Amino acid sequence: MKDRPPRPPADPPAKAGLPGLARRRSWFRTRSWMRSEHLQQWTQTLVLLIGAVWGIYTFWYKDIWVPSLQPANLTLDSTITPVAGSVARTGDRETILQVKATNSSTRPVYLLGNYWLLTGLPRITNQPPIPTTEEQLLPLANQVLQQDNLSHFESAVPIQQDPVFLAVGRLFDDDVIQPGETIRRSLLVRIPRGIQALELRALLPLLHRRPSQKTLFNGRTLGWKLTDLFNLEPQLCPPKEPTTKQGVQPGAPRPSAPPCELVYYQTIAEQIASFDSHYFLVNLREQFALPNGAGTAP
Repeated sequence: MKDRPPRPPADPPAKAGLPGLARRRSWFRTRSWMRSEHLQQWTQTLVLLIGAVWGIYTFWYKDIWVPSLQPANLTLDSTITPVAGSVARTGDRETILQVKATNSSTRPVYLLGNYWLLTGLPRITNQPPIPTTEEQLLPLANQVLQQDNLSHFESAVPIQQDPVFLAVGRLFDDDVIQPGETIRRSLLVRIPRGIQALELRALLPLLHRRPSQKTLFNGRTLGWKLTDLFNLEPQLCPPKEPTTKQGVQPGAPRPSAPPCELVYYQTIAEQIASFDSHYFLVNLREQFALPNGAGTAP
């Protein structure tokens, strides 16, 4: 009788546990390719790229790029305050005009040549008869609506007199205003007798870029000129010369320089836009009632 080959040893009995536990354990085993050095290097590189993209978005896109697309912005506030005890014998009174400019944007703004114009508005309220019916009011109201200026009609003030020229000048220097910064200007203006209200007009061109004397306006400076008592037109003037040994005073124009040249608003706007496409014009027009009887006889 031939000897039988020995039987292989029997498998050890499975340990008691939940059904299918052994199969689930094999799924959590770390694969060999997951332990590869190349995979770890690629993972680190991906993490660095994600961090770099997030940093660019946070510190450059949101804080630099997006604000650079926004136009320059400046908030103007103005007040009129009569000076106590300043009524002259003629009935004129001194007043303080205060203008406050605040840079409410996130970037510095640069001021170009600007101006302010103050006019008086006589208001005659004691001239009877005051129109009250529709037939009386409609012609007067429609007459104002057909005019080119920005006057208005009031039923309680039927007689509209022409405005009175009071003062004009530059409002602020050509300077820079930092984000959140506020600059102020106080002006002493005498108001003639019979003026019960005032109108303030101001125009300020703003830039986001620092003005360049060579490229902006071809080396000239922006100024303004009264073409009549109530309208100003832009003009380009030659640069100013400092004091020299020959005795030229500071701020005097060059002897051989041409005079200032009047230009159209559209021309100025195109030249500014070609230099800074995000420029902005602050155009203020505000009316004030004079309190405490200012502008009237004491």
